[in-house]
Amino acid sequence: MARAHDPEVEGQYHAFWSSGPLRRRWHLNKLRLFELVGMSRDDMVLDAGCGAGNLVSELAPRCRMVVGCDYHHGRLAFAASRLQGEFVEASIDRLPFADARFDKIFCLEVIEHIEHEVNLRILREFFRVLKADGQLVLTTPNYRSPWPAIELFMNTLRLVPDMPGGAHISKYHWRSLDDSLTAAGFAISRMGTFNHLSPFLAPVSARWAERVYHWELKAGRRRGNLLYAVCRKRQPGLGRR
Repeated sequence: MARAHDPEVEGQYHAFWSSGPLRRRWHLNKLRLFELVGMSRDDMVLDAGCGAGNLVSELAPRCRMVVGCDYHHGRLAFAASRLQGEFVEASIDRLPFADARFDKIFCLEVIEHIEHEVNLRILREFFRVLKADGQLVLTTPNYRSPWPAIELFMNTLRLVPDMPGGAHISKYHWRSLDDSLTAAGFAISRMGTFNHLSPFLAPVSARWAERVYHWELKAGRRRGNLLYAVCRKRQPGLGRR
């Protein structure tokens, strides 16, 4: 896959690897959510909407295979130029994989860029390609938190570059994300928020940023800037959780 010089894609890569402590911590906290699901060396893993491949880089040493999937050729070319792994160019609402192929699926900061009705198709595709005992980890901004004000401030002052995927189209909060996942057939085993304060402490103290991150991840906290959900396939006859 040819190398692509796409400034938006490279911006996504450098946001993690070479940005300041606040921005790096913001992204690091997302990438480390794999710690919630107990990665295994035997796992087959899908990073849906993999972008520049930052999560693929984190997961590859921890599992048998991680597949990065994205519809954007430039993102996949950039990721493939620097990483080992399998990269598949496809829309994540029409995944080119067999049923029950993956043990874990990660979808981080993707669904907010896509219309709600398409997101339901995406979640149903995740349900289809996930093994019966597999887990889905999903994140998205929390629009019942300080996030909308932070987003407006950053966009107005152009403090961050335009990211691949463009503007946020679907704006989720706790209940709407819960409803969407349940409608697609998932049982939510853990849900919470993070990035309340942790990234903003990073320029002052990496140690305190780390401590606060673990405090924020406690299930049930609702006011952090990013929502996360850890889900399994709901078994017939069982309730929402």
